[in-house]
Amino acid sequence: MTDTPTPPGAQPSASAPSAEAIGSTSRPRYLQRQAPPEDSYADGAAAILIGRSVLKLDLYRIVGFDRERNEEIRTVSHRVVLPVAAIPELVQLLQNLGHTIQTLNQREAKPQS
Repeated sequence: MTDTPTPPGAQPSASAPSAEAIGSTSRPRYLQRQAPPEDSYADGAAAILIGRSVLKLDLYRIVGFDRERNEEIRTVSHRVVLPVAAIPELVQLLQNLGHTIQTLNQREAKPQS
């Protein structure tokens, strides 16, 4: 296996980062994988729990619909656990996604000449 950079979202290396890498502003290096990472599907986010050292993101699946109450029936299906130190990186990814969506919406709203 080589240590060729791959796009964000790829599986990071299993080795712990050095002290220089933790404080560095350069992009991290990702190892190239033989197979794509496994996908997990969720319908939405149910909760965010923050403890002393970890953030837990609960995701849900819709398992049915209650016609009497006119509401979805949901179940928490996955929990993603991240170290608290990863929160700024997660926030940055979500902000980038928001900017991309805004840009796409602005392009669609412009009349074609």
